Amino acid sequence: MTVLCFTIPFESDSGKLVWAYTTYLVFMVVFNGHHIPYGSLMSTMTQHPGDRTQLAGIRLFCSSGIFWIISVSAIPLVNLFGAGDNRRGYLAMVALFCAISIPFSINLFFKAREIVEVPKSAKIPMKQQLAVLKGNWPLIISMVGFFLQGILMYGRSAIYLYYFTYTVGDEMMFATFNAIALVAGMVGNLSGPWASSRLLGNKGHVAGWSFICFGIFAVVNYWITPNVSIWGFYVLAAITGFFTGAISSLIYGCVPDTVEYGEWLSQVRVDGFVWACVLFANKLGTAIVAGVMGLLLASVGYVGGTEQPEAVKDAINVIFSLGPGVLAVITGVVYLFYKLDERTYSKVVAELKQRHADSGIEFM
Repeated sequence: MTVLCFTIPFESDSGKLVWAYTTYLVFMVVFNGHHIPYGSLMSTMTQHPGDRTQLAGIRLFCSSGIFWIISVSAIPLVNLFGAGDNRRGYLAMVALFCAISIPFSINLFFKAREIVEVPKSAKIPMKQQLAVLKGNWPLIISMVGFFLQGILMYGRSAIYLYYFTYTVGDEMMFATFNAIALVAGMVGNLSGPWASSRLLGNKGHVAGWSFICFGIFAVVNYWITPNVSIWGFYVLAAITGFFTGAISSLIYGCVPDTVEYGEWLSQVRVDGFVWACVLFANKLGTAIVAGVMGLLLASVGYVGGTEQPEAVKDAINVIFSLGPGVLAVITGVVYLFYKLDERTYSKVVAELKQRHADSGIEFM
């Protein structure tokens, strides 16, 4: 489906538009068909909360590394394969990366081991699956957090080029900013799990404080622009990038623990449904901000392709810094209500194992 998204079988504008919408919608369905069970693996490969967060950190560290490789090599490969024909170049570049990814997916299929014993069950009705949400505040908080994180991270990244083009006046600076933030984020991917196991024993609280720290430094970014201090700006890029990486590992690491907590409350274990809930919340957040961003820019007087007045430049700076900063602090406060710490989780798992032993449940 990824390759099909980059093919153009129609020459008419209407045909291209229909093809683009259709292939992208099907791609997202297929992608989630992979992404949901892939995320669910974290709850079946181990029941140690620290190990789960480390798995999330390693996963995101590797995906950030791959993202960096693709971002650096994509255009050179397009030029190499296309030889002046961008349509052919992009198609060949995407096909190459898809071909490289296939062996990794096959290896995952054959090598990943689900060692957590999951009770055997018939097909679970949707009503029973929804019961997992009742009273499951750690999961509800994760859904709210993923929703706000979708708005926060996608909204901020969507404004990057506007910020560097108009507010800063140098769009080429974006590449340096992005590289610094990405490398710092990879460090954060690995540091977040370490902090959660050694500091508070509650990955939700560490995520909350990470959001709050990100928010504080994002607000400072309003005054420390490249035009004020280029080195101060890059230091802030590294700090906010670090906390972005830590946040991602921590909030993904929270989700698997809510599976057992939901089973403890409802007697039903639905790993895939839990992941579907948080990913839906995240996609909903990104969809809302994608629709609102254009309206927001228009409301402040932005007109594309022209020199922007100072009021618009300042509004773009607000969307880049103050807006995400305030939203990050709000999200951090939400995660401070996450009460499923390691001690509570261990008690839940122990009680579940005793229930299973007493009831003679068969396992898969």
